Amino acid sequence: MLKSYPILIAEDEPIIALDLVLAVEEAGGEVVGPAATVKQAFALLETRSVRGAILDVNLADRDITPV
Repeated sequence: MLKSYPILIAEDEPIIALDLVLAVEEAGGEVVGPAATVKQAFALLETRSVRGAILDVNLADRDITPV
């Protein structure tokens, strides 16, 4: 379904992040992350391009708006 598209996951709750990772992998996507902070999300985006993202609005360091 996701055709190996790279999908960024930004989620600071470990159990939710794991569920999202499994869901993306089951759908055929390639997981980028997960990132628990905006800083981590930006670091991942500097090294990888993505086709989509699943973003938690409030991460450990701030809201996701800059991403």
